[in-house]
Amino acid sequence: MNYTLQFILCITLAFSINYLSNEKFWRMDLTSDRSHSLSPETLAYLNQVNTPIEVFVAFASSNKKIEAENVMNDIRSILEEFSYQSHKGNKPLITAQFIDTYKENNKMQELVAQYGISRGNTILVTCGDRFREITDQELYSFKKGHRAAFKGEEVFLSAILDVSSDKAKKVYFTVGHGELMIDDVEPQFGLTQFKQFLVKRNIILKELDLSTNEPVPEDADLVIIPSPQGAFLPFEVEKLRKYTDINNGRVIIFIEPGRKHGLEELMFDWGIVSDDMVVVDPTGEDYRPATEDFIVRRFAPHQITQFLIDYEMTLLTGLHRPVRQDPGSPDDSSRIITPILTSSPTSWAERNYRTEETYTFNPQVDLQGPIPIGIVSEKNAGNHIGINIPGGRLVVFGNSKYISNHRFLVYGNQLLMANTINWCLDRNNLLSIPPRRIKQHQLVITNQEFGKIIAYFSVIPFTFLSIGFAMYFIRKN
Repeated sequence: MNYTLQFILCITLAFSINYLSNEKFWRMDLTSDRSHSLSPETLAYLNQVNTPIEVFVAFASSNKKIEAENVMNDIRSILEEFSYQSHKGNKPLITAQFIDTYKENNKMQELVAQYGISRGNTILVTCGDRFREITDQELYSFKKGHRAAFKGEEVFLSAILDVSSDKAKKVYFTVGHGELMIDDVEPQFGLTQFKQFLVKRNIILKELDLSTNEPVPEDADLVIIPSPQGAFLPFEVEKLRKYTDINNGRVIIFIEPGRKHGLEELMFDWGIVSDDMVVVDPTGEDYRPATEDFIVRRFAPHQITQFLIDYEMTLLTGLHRPVRQDPGSPDDSSRIITPILTSSPTSWAERNYRTEETYTFNPQVDLQGPIPIGIVSEKNAGNHIGINIPGGRLVVFGNSKYISNHRFLVYGNQLLMANTINWCLDRNNLLSIPPRRIKQHQLVITNQEFGKIIAYFSVIPFTFLSIGFAMYFIRKN
């Protein structure tokens, strides 16, 4: 009877402990650098989240590479911490589901149908109908092609705040000047691929006709001018200037060689000039005359281009016009101008491209390479209690083929545009969360030393086991 009662009490105690540990538990980070804890900034943001967030991580279990397993471990670890810290009441607001694309094909098909995502490895952060797709490349910073630091906390928090916010980002495309159209499926001049790319990232797209009496809408987070074939009128340019100067607006301009765009005054405000010239490279290092492809493989360090640099990626576009810092623009200490894309040192910008059939470099009128063909200019809106307030931003590309249907998905074009859009929309930039350095620990020992370690760790358990058996037989006898 006593044994039965003791057995029941032990079972009851075990169930009670398991129940309490499941309902009431806490996590402690015992690492010296708090590598498994969220930053105070993240915790403050999570306190503002009041709606359920679901994170879907699609992966292939057939991928047995160590690198893939390390990535999954990093993702699991950070999402577990987000889930734990998001508890309000008895349930977490942030939950994660890991979907094996090989074994759970039906679940994967549901995600593809509902959100229009790709079928490969992907991460989806959702809140109701709003969602944001994350690639595993966004989760790391790279150095010489290798993962150097994990940015998961920053990236996941940015996505969570993005989808849980009532205000989705709005991007306006200008119309009325022969621009490329977001609903045009034509390969050379359509932007439907670019449109789908933006919609998948929870961005609302609208058209902007500056010829009306209305100014640039106040809810415009970004204005894109996609290759105007005709010039903007002065009053239209003035609307854009007020948007960038007064409202700290963001503008991306794509302009083609040989086109009068009328945006000189706007670019002058930002210290940029785009000469009516064509960048040529007779060596063929950058330009392929047969297909009129221009290969860009030279980037300056910047948030937009860093991933392209780390992975030694290239871009595929068409003929460029130069976009460079205006030497006649007045100095402005609040402005930072950075050429991010350049042509080869053997190239030059040809001024007489309209009249000459064979291009020859003329130092009197031409510009010697390397030539800037993509440039960014940003302003600081001021300083308040020690915090720099982001101002407006202007990005100018000397070609529009980056975003056209037949070039958008090739080489690194899509990545360049993703980074440019995120930079202009301040995605991830408003968070001052440092990435976590990836540490690799390696123990180098000889076979003899390994044998000693096994012996040391075997002796203690074996000793206690032997004592236990001895005491058992003594008490039995």
